[in-house]
Amino acid sequence: MNVIANDVVFAYHSSPVLNSVSLRLEPSEVLGIIGPNGSGKTTMLKCLNRILSHNQGEILIHDRDVAKLKQIDIAKMIGYVPQHAGGGHGMPTVFEVVLMGRRPHAAWQSGKRDEEKTWEILASLDMERFASYRYDQLSGGQRQKVLIARALAQEASILLLDEPTSSLDIKHQMDVMDLLRDLVRREGFSVCAIVHDLDLAIKYCDKAVMMKEGRIFAAGEALDVITAENIKSVYGVEAAVDVVHGRPHVMIV
Repeated sequence: MNVIANDVVFAYHSSPVLNSVSLRLEPSEVLGIIGPNGSGKTTMLKCLNRILSHNQGEILIHDRDVAKLKQIDIAKMIGYVPQHAGGGHGMPTVFEVVLMGRRPHAAWQSGKRDEEKTWEILASLDMERFASYRYDQLSGGQRQKVLIARALAQEASILLLDEPTSSLDIKHQMDVMDLLRDLVRREGFSVCAIVHDLDLAIKYCDKAVMMKEGRIFAAGEALDVITAENIKSVYGVEAAVDVVHGRPHVMIV
């Protein structure tokens, strides 16, 4: 499935946030949305699966207008992984969190097939041993994997992720991004992720959309978008994109 957004406009009350934003997410592709805080990245991600309803323009999921789809049908096509999930006491177990992803397919309550699918997903991510752990007992990287597992339980072929590596250490950042890259290559998923670390965007994203003040500043192949000139114009800092150990890296100068 692909996702196409054409000239999307969104405003909170009278405050415009997105101004004629267009992007395209293809099958078996990782699309990174990059840009400074307040540029409209999260708002755009939430418009793609109608957590927020855009004011103008159109968003198509496999040629179907998202504005005309029921939320349960959207959930069968798109899995959403938020930046933060709740903490506190009395949290459900890992198994229960992943099982929640079966709600678009379950009737009033989960059945044997839903439980089997949950175990299958936990096994595929090598997380069976955490099934009985409380979600709030896990590390940040483990929690992100659980949220991705919950999205996979929806049996959606499109994943939207809001800063999936936020607050993670380097190892867990790589683990999460490697997992997403593997899902794209092995299962043919389409992944759209907000990525703050430009080095991670270069390494893992096939294409990138750079946003500034609610508009698309640049879009295309990741290395064509993440350039010293664009970084200067959008982030306001001097940078260089140099090849180190055979791979491009962003360096602030």
